[in-house]
Amino acid sequence: MAKFKVGDKVIANKKASKIYGITKEGWVGTVEKVVEDGFWARGNGDLFRLEYDYFDLLKPVKQSIHIYTDGKTTTAKLCEGKTVVKTATAKCHPDDEFDFLEGARWAFGRLVDGDEVYRLTQEVKHLQAEIEKLKAELSVNLNDLEWMTEQRDKL
Repeated sequence: MAKFKVGDKVIANKKASKIYGITKEGWVGTVEKVVEDGFWARGNGDLFRLEYDYFDLLKPVKQSIHIYTDGKTTTAKLCEGKTVVKTATAKCHPDDEFDFLEGARWAFGRLVDGDEVYRLTQEVKHLQAEIEKLKAELSVNLNDLEWMTEQRDKL
């Protein structure tokens, strides 16, 4: 009876071996095909024919993200089991009304993408301000053009 099934994640134990060569201890792969005395697994782009005795089933780590607030600061935490792996926060500006969902978006974005999300958002705001400035200048230029056209028509 097969020890593993297709789709299982496996890890090489201390006796790490494969039928054709050696894998390092800790090598991780995904079972793609099961055969009588072993299986085929792919890991790091390589496909290996492996023996059951040298591999253990890799238990999936339960990951979760927890987002909470104290009314001013929203915190997002990435956890693996009970261990906090990464934390990110978003603080409400004193002039703004607190909005948990907005804070959660910022905290989650920073948790996932670091401060890249913040930087890109600031860049977008800057570009929007530049567009508004150009629109205002265009409006003034069009008004000047209309005035000049009216003056020409009067002549």
